[in-house]
Amino acid sequence: PRQHHAIGESEIACWTQLLLSHCLGRRTCRSTVHSPPTSRPALKAAIGAWRTLAMLLSGLLVTCVCRGATGDKLKPLTEIAPTEVELGAFSATVLGALEKLGFGPGTSAAPPVIHLVGASPVEAAVDWTPVCDTGARVVLVGPQAVPLTGTGQGDCVSVVEAVYTRDAVGKSAGHAEVADPDLIVLLNADLYHIQWRRSLAELLISRKPAVLTTYCEFEGHALTRILRWPEVEFKPAVLAQSDGVVKHAHGVDQTEGSAPIAPGSVPETRMLWRFAPNPHAHEKPRECYSLTTHGVRNAYWMGFRGEDPKESKTDL
Repeated sequence: PRQHHAIGESEIACWTQLLLSHCLGRRTCRSTVHSPPTSRPALKAAIGAWRTLAMLLSGLLVTCVCRGATGDKLKPLTEIAPTEVELGAFSATVLGALEKLGFGPGTSAAPPVIHLVGASPVEAAVDWTPVCDTGARVVLVGPQAVPLTGTGQGDCVSVVEAVYTRDAVGKSAGHAEVADPDLIVLLNADLYHIQWRRSLAELLISRKPAVLTTYCEFEGHALTRILRWPEVEFKPAVLAQSDGVVKHAHGVDQTEGSAPIAPGSVPETRMLWRFAPNPHAHEKPRECYSLTTHGVRNAYWMGFRGEDPKESKTDL
């Protein structure tokens, strides 16, 4: 019955079967755990934690058990240079997002400022000329961001080498005019990972539209679970954990000089469009649990932003 939300033995067995089936690249059952009523946040948090744990365990099974048993040494996609066709999908995705959000040519909207967050040498190899031709200005932001690697890739692009926060771009010399974005884009970002938690919180607080692309289907579902429970996922202890990971990895204190995030200040999420295959990707999505193939860059996308208190609630 729907009113019974306890996780039973059959559901645990189902999850176990589901996790093991990832090693075989297939799914054999579906969990019957229902979403709890919004009036019971503690129970919601517990079930959310269980689901997140299940997702993490599935990843561990794939990497530790399956690959360990086969000796497979699949090279990470992040270490493989993208083809020209793949790079074309980066700019095509941003153009598609601009059109979907009403920033396209022929609209009354002013040319937008785009913060492309989590930028790396891959984004520096993209020809951004089609995006620049719309009048947009693009800022590549991230601790691994580098200048464009070629000529004629778009004269509207600038670079800020920094971990993304609300004021990271404004603090960078010469970027005052592009400090306030109209759109935030994260291409192939693992936004559900803990190191992104403060950046995600500040993105939602800004209430700016955001577009995310991912390699794999499970990544979008993992992020959706986080967005469902902001009162749990953005608690001070969780943000502190995120800060510690970032400081260890990049030597950056995200809290230094930034406005504090008060408990309860991260808003609910309003979906602009739901997680789905990206029509602008260079090829169709692949099964990410295979031991012999990679996911596809920009295979999936979603649009979202922090909800304005005056708006009606949009469920994830």
